Amino acid sequence: TQTNVKESYTFAKVSDGPGFTVDIDSIALQFQACQGANNRNNDLEAFVQQLVNDGKLSTAEQDVFKTRIVGHNNCPKAIDALYEAQGFEKDYNIDDTEWKFVIGEGFEDQTRSIIDKRLFQEMVEAQELPIVRRVCPSCRDSHKDIYYRRLTQMPEGFDLLDTLMHNWFDTNNVLNVDFSLHSTYLDAFLGTDGWTFCNYND
Repeated sequence: TQTNVKESYTFAKVSDGPGFTVDIDSIALQFQACQGANNRNNDLEAFVQQLVNDGKLSTAEQDVFKTRIVGHNNCPKAIDALYEAQGFEKDYNIDDTEWKFVIGEGFEDQTRSIIDKRLFQEMVEAQELPIVRRVCPSCRDSHKDIYYRRLTQMPEGFDLLDTLMHNWFDTNNVLNVDFSLHSTYLDAFLGTDGWTFCNYND
């Protein structure tokens, strides 16, 4: 975004000595669209192309720019390419000695899944602190790794497994009353920095 700023000042000579006093009379700020090539305004790549078209930037300088800016909607591909180039793998390391796999998509061995709601509930309630971890590598960053901590006793007939998997409703499942959500295990363990909102009943 480009801006036009117009400021008005009043300078007055000090009557009883050297120097001046200054008052700001007005400030006018006007926002304008960043003019890009081919009418692609407010687009950094198009703006740089327009600078080249106007002779204000060389093609060599534009080539340097292109090595740093990957273009609109190309960040995910660029990040994956960087991971691959540096020898990294994009994934989560789940310690099987600390966490018990319950169920999930994209896992090769589905025979490990626990689909018995009573067994799952017994496993959760048997913990010193009833915490369930949800890992979703394909979700947005804020939802990739979430910890559900149960705060109240689960009433008879309440199906936590179904609630977490299919039917995310607030019946016996109210945020910061019946459960809390956290972005790290330490926060879930300590009961700190809990989420203040989550959607329900979709």
